[in-house]
Amino acid sequence: MDFGPEGFLYFAMGDTGPHHDPNGHAQNPGLLLGKMIRIDVDHQDAGREDAIPKDNPFVGRENFRPENWAYGLRNLWRFCFDKKTGDLWLADVGQDRVEEVTSIEKGWNYGWNVYEGFERFSNQYRRDESK
Repeated sequence: MDFGPEGFLYFAMGDTGPHHDPNGHAQNPGLLLGKMIRIDVDHQDAGREDAIPKDNPFVGRENFRPENWAYGLRNLWRFCFDKKTGDLWLADVGQDRVEEVTSIEKGWNYGWNVYEGFERFSNQYRRDESK
């Protein structure tokens, strides 16, 4: 967990396994699993102990959790914000062959379990929609 340069809390959730993410948690936009999450802990939305920042990328999108900032992540090990640029960097542990250090961008799908790094991994949860 860490606070971003704008003061919102970011935290990462792994896909919860087992190997290969057979339930497709990382690609399921309705779950928090396999995601980078961003919330506002200084305010409260109705029925919540926190608030969802209005500029989160999935606010108002059907079947998406509004807390999600980015998805398609596997086993997030650590992340940090670059002190000079504010960029968010994350280390994601791979399944078989690829470990990743990734710049996390708002609304992006990082591909797990369809991809492991830049290599195809599985077509089971492939969707043709863009972010």
